[in-house]
Amino acid sequence: MNGIKAYWCKLSGREQRVLGMGVLVILSILLYSLLWAPIQEQLKHQRLQLSKQSEDLAWMQAQADKIRQLNRRKATRSGANNVPLLTVIDQTARVLKLRDQIKQIQPGKESGTAKIWFDKVVFEDWLRWLDQITARGIDVTRVSVTKSVEYPRVNIRLELSL
Repeated sequence: MNGIKAYWCKLSGREQRVLGMGVLVILSILLYSLLWAPIQEQLKHQRLQLSKQSEDLAWMQAQADKIRQLNRRKATRSGANNVPLLTVIDQTARVLKLRDQIKQIQPGKESGTAKIWFDKVVFEDWLRWLDQITARGIDVTRVSVTKSVEYPRVNIRLELSL
């Protein structure tokens, strides 16, 4: 250490400044290349990885929601399958006091389907009934709504399936 101190003292003021600046530049380059650059590169890599993982998480959550919906639908359908479709239609119509507005119920050509004719039914009441039916896992495959002579009533023809 004494040798470096003696060498330093022998240098003129200008040489000391130049040498000091050179040491600072070299230390700065070493710090940048050995510490700062690798840290920044690692941060860049981590941000990119975080972005990709966030996209993966969002996709997985969307898929999980779809699976939950399908499982709920399957559970409600399996519950509805214990009771014949025509019985479910009749029971829900009776509970909501719409049985008198059903002109005809008939089984469809395929198993698990039915056709229903509502005459002079209040549309909002029919929507409540439809909500009850779909909550049991029954799907509407076709629907036709026409005005009735008696306002605000409508005539509805629809096909349902399990």
